[in-house]
Amino acid sequence: MNDKHAYLIMAHNQFELLKRLIQQLDDERNDIYIHIDKKTNGFDFEKFKQLAVKSDIYFIPRINVKWGGYSQIQCELNLLKESIKKSYRYYHLLSGVDLPLKTQDDIHDFFKKYDGMEFVHFSKAGKKETKKFVSRISRYHLFQEYSPKSASKLVKIGITITDKSFLIVQRLIRTNRLKNEDITVKFGSSWFSITDDFAKYVVLQEQWIKEHFSLSKCSDELFLQTLICHSPFEKNLSARYFKKDHLGNMRKIDWLETTNSPNPEIWTIADYESLIDTDHLFARKFDFNVDSTVVEQLCDYLDSKKEYQIDSKILN
Repeated sequence: MNDKHAYLIMAHNQFELLKRLIQQLDDERNDIYIHIDKKTNGFDFEKFKQLAVKSDIYFIPRINVKWGGYSQIQCELNLLKESIKKSYRYYHLLSGVDLPLKTQDDIHDFFKKYDGMEFVHFSKAGKKETKKFVSRISRYHLFQEYSPKSASKLVKIGITITDKSFLIVQRLIRTNRLKNEDITVKFGSSWFSITDDFAKYVVLQEQWIKEHFSLSKCSDELFLQTLICHSPFEKNLSARYFKKDHLGNMRKIDWLETTNSPNPEIWTIADYESLIDTDHLFARKFDFNVDSTVVEQLCDYLDSKKEYQIDSKILN
């Protein structure tokens, strides 16, 4: 195993923001693996590959990722399968609209201090909410991979009605895909920082993951949490050390409850002070179209901090 870190990025839009993310991750101690959604047209791979001066960038084969579908998990697995070939110290899953909140010196120092710990987030919920999350995989969700944006309104309504009707039928006949399984379902944020040993373990469990989480809904928030709690790596969870739930994966996320689903709030310049004055290492999500100022100011802050750290090393 080498001491370098692998950053695994899932991106499908906001490429000006992806550019800033790559520049902040560019460090001789990192390699960067990127998946660009197959639905994206006109992406300049060569231009983005040249953004990194110190890191190597690898673009993995593209697939069509659908929100809430198993393709989200498959994309994560594909990123892991490609990156574990080089046996990194840590693997960090980010989206293309995330940014680090600390310099690479700070981040590497943190993971040296807590080397061997698995940074996977777990949400705490009551009985009713837990039951709702379990239903994401205990029943069959047939249409999560079929959500064509170009479809007519009538077709979309038909899909919605068919999907809900099928779920009602399953509830009536008490369909339970987990009835013969001794599994405790856990859930939390999709984004993680995990060790080489656990990353390789996850890839080895791909068939088990597919059997239990395909034809499901939003199971990218379930599979890793459930898997690690039924593995030898459970004892290494950060949750055992960090008592505060929100520090589980060291991502700063401000959740906004909407009528459809929980969605992370978009950070703005009003949040700048809270972003730089936090224990978290990364934050999501940002949006260049909503507020580019906070992105630029955060990157300027990190650049100036990097320069100070470099000067301090020279003086010492």
